Amino acid sequence: MLLSILIPTYNRDEFLEKNLYMLEEFIIDNDLVNDIKIIVSNNCSNDNTKSISNLFLKRNKINIDIYHQEDNLGLEKNVLFVLDKAESEYVMTLGDDDYINENYLVETVCKLKANRKIYCVIPSTQTITTDGDILNSGRDLNVNSKIYNKGFNNCLKNSWRGHQISGLIFKRNMILSTYNKNKVNNIYPQIYFVAYNCLKGKTWHFTDYPVKVTEALQEDKDWGYNEDGLISEIFDNYKKLVNITSFQRSKLELKMLDVQTFRYQMYLSKGLSHYLKALKNIEFGNNTSLLTRLGFPFLAFKYLSKSALIKFLRLILGNKYEKTKNKFKSFIN
Repeated sequence: MLLSILIPTYNRDEFLEKNLYMLEEFIIDNDLVNDIKIIVSNNCSNDNTKSISNLFLKRNKINIDIYHQEDNLGLEKNVLFVLDKAESEYVMTLGDDDYINENYLVETVCKLKANRKIYCVIPSTQTITTDGDILNSGRDLNVNSKIYNKGFNNCLKNSWRGHQISGLIFKRNMILSTYNKNKVNNIYPQIYFVAYNCLKGKTWHFTDYPVKVTEALQEDKDWGYNEDGLISEIFDNYKKLVNITSFQRSKLELKMLDVQTFRYQMYLSKGLSHYLKALKNIEFGNNTSLLTRLGFPFLAFKYLSKSALIKFLRLILGNKYEKTKNKFKSFIN
C-alpha cells in the first residue's frame, strides 16, 4: 500500500460522513483502491460517529479500518494511534472536518510513485465555514509549488507549516518509533513528523490545490489554546528534534513566532494585559530555548508597533484606509 489517510475524529459525525464519501468517490473514480487505505479512530465520541462510520464500513468498496475507542485518548494519542495502525510507505493526516481536493490526491499519488526521494508533501490551505463557504483567509494561496532538498534549510522553510494537520503527507518509516524514543509529548505531533522528514529527504510544497480547512468554533474543539497559544506544545517538537544544533533549534522557534502573526492578534484581542502575559509565558516557557528568549522580545515589539501604527492610520484615514493600503501595495509591487 502506498498511502494511508489517517483521520482521528471526535464528535464530528456529519463532517466525517461527508469526508468519507468524498474520499471514497476520489479513490474509486481514479482507480486508487490498491494504492490508498483510510484509517479512522473514533475518540469515544458521544454523537452518531460510531453508527455512521460502521454503516460506511459495510459498503466495503475501498480499503478502510475504523476503530472505536472505549475511552477518550486525547488529541495527541489518537493521532499516534492511527499512525501506529498504518503499514503503508506514506501516510496523510487529515482532520475529520477538512477536505482535500481530488486533484491534490491524484497528483500526489503519481508524484510519490515517480519520486521516492520525496519524504514530505505540504499543501496550501483555504479556510471555510462549517457550512462550506469560502473565507478570505488561508495559507500559501499565492505561493508557487516547489521541491526543497533535504536538510536544515528545508526544515526551517517548512516545518512551521506542520501546524495545520490536514493534507500533510510524510514517509511513515521510523517516525513513530523516533517520536516515542525522544519522548516527544504535545498535541502537535505532525510538526515533529514534518520537521523530521524535512531533514531526512525532499519536501514537495504542493500549493496548486488548497486543502479546505473548516474554521470550527473553539467551543466545538476538545482542546484549548491556553494563554500562550500552545507555543510551549509546539516548541516541544523542536526541543526533542535530534541532529540539530541549539542555534538551529532557536531559528526554528523564532521562524514559527515570526510567520504566525495571528497569534499576536489573538493575544491583543483580549487586551494589552493578556498580550503581555502571553509574551511572558512564551519568554519563560519550559520549552523555549535561551537564544529564542533573547530574540523573541524584538519580534513581539515589532508586531505591537505595527498594530499600533495600523490603528493610528485607520483612525486618521477612516474609510480611505483600505483604498490607500491597496494603492501602496500596487505601487511597491
